Amino acid sequence: MTHPILYAALGDSLTVGIGSDLFFPGFIGYYQHALQHHLKQPVAIQSIARVGATAMEILEATTFVAICKSLQHAQVITVTAGANDLIDAGKRFLIDHDLKRLQNALEASVYHVGEIIRKIHKLHEQRPAPYILRVFNIYNPFPELPEANMWIERFNHELLSYASHPNTKIADIDTAFAGKQKDLLVPGDVHPNVHGYKVMADVLKQLGYAPLST
Repeated sequence: MTHPILYAALGDSLTVGIGSDLFFPGFIGYYQHALQHHLKQPVAIQSIARVGATAMEILEATTFVAICKSLQHAQVITVTAGANDLIDAGKRFLIDHDLKRLQNALEASVYHVGEIIRKIHKLHEQRPAPYILRVFNIYNPFPELPEANMWIERFNHELLSYASHPNTKIADIDTAFAGKQKDLLVPGDVHPNVHGYKVMADVLKQLGYAPLST
């Protein structure tokens, strides 16, 4: 009997799938289907996510033994992190107009995402086996605010440096969502709708499956 591939989905509300519904369970459901189709094996999902989680909180979750074991044994790992840090800082900035708050949030979120990536790779060094790590960048849910673009672009630029890690690729949903927010986000919300989550999964598929498969 073929053992299923373990897919560990680590992150925030995007990994939870807020904005989707029971029939279309976020990007991880679409991606699971794509993995099974391409790899010709069953795929089991382990979702490690919480609505509203910051990058630091997601990093802290990786200190739990059970979560470490899931990440270590997963052959496919996706990460969504960092958006809540900037959104929270942006909300406070609108009140006190302190640019340092945004700068601090940017630096902290990029650092914590980097630590998440390093932690995952360290776990896999202890258990050498093929795996892939896909880290989403962040999109602008407020296209009407030009200032938001600058901070998101800075975050995404910094995130690209982590693509040099083994088996790691950055899933560029910022480009995929740009100019299409009205079609891909829930009206009046920052989360993707069903179509938005499908686009997220499509971006993952475009990154390929090596070294699990060519």
